[in-house]
Amino acid sequence: MKRIALNFLAVVFFAWSGPASATPPAGLDEALSRAGMLEEGDPREVIAVLAPYAGTDHPDVAFQLAMAHMRLAIEGVEPADIATAAIQPALEHAQRAAALGSPHVWSLLWMIHANGWGVPADDEVAIGYLVRGVDAGETGAQLNYSLRLYYGTDGVARDVDRACALFRQLARDQQARPHISHAMGVATTLGECGEPADMARGIAMIQEAADIGEPAAEYDMGRAHEYGWAGPIDMGAALDWYQKAAAQGEARAQWRIGIAWVRGEERAQDGAQAVLWFAQSAASGWPDGMVSLAVMYATGDGVAQDSARAATLYRQAADLGNAHALRSLAGMHVNGEGMPVDPVRARELYREAIEMGAQEVPALRNLIESELRRLDASPPADSRGSSDG
Repeated sequence: MKRIALNFLAVVFFAWSGPASATPPAGLDEALSRAGMLEEGDPREVIAVLAPYAGTDHPDVAFQLAMAHMRLAIEGVEPADIATAAIQPALEHAQRAAALGSPHVWSLLWMIHANGWGVPADDEVAIGYLVRGVDAGETGAQLNYSLRLYYGTDGVARDVDRACALFRQLARDQQARPHISHAMGVATTLGECGEPADMARGIAMIQEAADIGEPAAEYDMGRAHEYGWAGPIDMGAALDWYQKAAAQGEARAQWRIGIAWVRGEERAQDGAQAVLWFAQSAASGWPDGMVSLAVMYATGDGVAQDSARAATLYRQAADLGNAHALRSLAGMHVNGEGMPVDPVRARELYREAIEMGAQEVPALRNLIESELRRLDASPPADSRGSSDG
């Protein structure tokens, strides 16, 4: 089984399930078995083992060769640097596997096109492959598609009913169940999937996913302990779960660990440590991470004060729809922090922030209005004095 990160959702791939040919050539079963054992190792060894059977009309041979060539093309390479020529052998073997009826190959083609590995990233094309895997009854495709249906992402419209139908089917599969337990747990806490809300049962499902290292589930277990959803509030347990999720790159958890350093929760306060975690969260694209990092730069807490850097981070967060960031930018404009004083622009930003849902800050609103009145009362910048003589 392969697990590959794609956006914020787990991508689970259930690989080769055994030979399908009724009369395989001599040695083919052994070669496929050895290729399966080498699956986590050097893909070149898999290619060498299966190369003598590459012309065999056996879907698992073509599929395993496609997988090995894909790994050879992508492992240790930045996505933007994956060459078309490098991924081409994987695509050729994948097309052969599809023609031979491999149900697994659709997930492989989905991954390549969704991630843009050596080809233009295309959600529509990728999801088309994933749906073909669902129609073929491939468990990995059903799992990944059900998650996208539930959350509504990567070009898939949210459809809870269809997602829940797949969840119920997948829950009977012992290999698949842990990977849908997080979404099923969230649905159970909310009373979705045609069942009444059950917080305790939902949290137990979320923990099932967290126990196998699902970062989003680990983050939610942190929230469960922080807010008392799993029993008495336990900040020590909450932060342990947040730390596990943060270590796997969960941006929300990275931000929350930064907050723990700012507040001194279960540790001494340390602005420099907070900056490190906020920076990771911001780099992962989480707006709250950008805002908190901006605050650290604006105040010089844990890092050299840099108003210009703070303004840039606020703008990045604002562009992602963060109302707090817009309100903070308004404050910087009216105070001239890292930029000329501009109460007119401050008023525009403040109004936009409130319309987006930010809370009113009377002191900031009054300061902006005061600066506007002062500006209206000032003489034009190009006015000239005159005399009667």
